[in-house]
Amino acid sequence: MNYTYLLVNIVLLLLSLFLFFNKRTRPLGGWTLALPAALIPAILFIAASHMLKLSGFLTFDSRYVTGLCLGILPLEEWLFCILMPFTGLGIYSFLNLTFPGTGLQKFSLTVSNLLLGLCIAMLFFAYKSGNIYSIVFNVILVLLLIYVEYLNKLRFMYRFYRAYLVYMILIFPVYFIIAGLAQIHSYFMIILLASVYLFELFKSKTNLSKAA
Repeated sequence: MNYTYLLVNIVLLLLSLFLFFNKRTRPLGGWTLALPAALIPAILFIAASHMLKLSGFLTFDSRYVTGLCLGILPLEEWLFCILMPFTGLGIYSFLNLTFPGTGLQKFSLTVSNLLLGLCIAMLFFAYKSGNIYSIVFNVILVLLLIYVEYLNKLRFMYRFYRAYLVYMILIFPVYFIIAGLAQIHSYFMIILLASVYLFELFKSKTNLSKAA
C-alpha cells in the first residue's frame, strides 16, 4: 500500500485551507463562493475520470496509490477531483490579492487566440489518429474559450492564465506520473477555467446584490 497520491491530496487540502483561511484572505470570505464554484466542475471531473478509466486512457500506477477504490476509481482520484478545482480557486484568489495589477489583461485575448489556433491544430491531428478523447477535450476547450472571450462580459483571463501556470507547475509533474494522462493540460484547463468562470460569475452577482 503506497500513500503517494493520498499525500498529494492532503497537500492540496492543506494548501487550499491556507490560501482561503490565512489572516489576509479569511476576512474576504472567498471560500463561500469558491466552494459552489468548484462543486459543478468537480462533478464533471469525476464523470470524465470514470469515462477515461473505462476506456483505458486513464491508468493509475499501483506504486503510488493505496489500492482502495470507490467503484472503478481509486479513492485518491475522487479526492483529487474534489480538491483540484477548489485549490485552483485558492491559488487564483491568493494571486489576485497579492498581485492586484491587471496591466497584462490586454494581452490575454492574444494568448486565447493563439490557444484556440493550437487547439484547432490538435483537433486535426487527433482526428487523423482517431483519438476520440483528445477530440472531445479540445472541442470543449475551444467552445469554452470562445464563450469566455467573445460572449462573456466578465474579464478575468489574464488572472486565470497566471493561476493556471502556477497550478500546472505545482501539479502537472506529479499527476502525470501517477495517472499518465497525455491530455492533462487541456483536461486541467477545462476544469479550472469552468471553476474560475463560475467563481467570477457568483462574485459579480453577489456584488450586484450588495449594491442594490
